[in-house]
Amino acid sequence: MQKINQPLSNVQSLAKKAIQAANKVWDEKGWTDADVDRMLNTKMRKSGK
Repeated sequence: MQKINQPLSNVQSLAKKAIQAANKVWDEKGWTDADVDRMLNTKMRKSGK
């Protein structure tokens, strides 16, 4: 069971850090739910061409 718990713990820790980083950017940018909805419906990647 220890072999299973360690990788799960690592994933949970990484997920927590990612969420904290995303929340920090959200707050710094002052984003609203409407802003994020707009981003989800927009192609934001720049073309390398």
